[in-house]
Amino acid sequence: MLLFDRSQARYDLHPVVRQYTYDRLTDKVGVHTRLRDYFAKVPALEEEKIESLGELAPVIELYHHTVSCWAVR
Repeated sequence: MLLFDRSQARYDLHPVVRQYTYDRLTDKVGVHTRLRDYFAKVPALEEEKIESLGELAPVIELYHHTVSCWAVR
């Protein structure tokens, strides 16, 4: 089930649906590795120019997928 989050103006999966699909992934390490590699290529913002938490989203995603590569093993 795809939901629209008005506060962030984006679409997302319902948390129950997201967990259900994640539990059934057959290659979790591979998925996290590919996502880590993707977010590692996103140019970093200069610290002085960061004005909101939303601008840190790529860095947060990079950290999440880097840690998850090791946690699901």
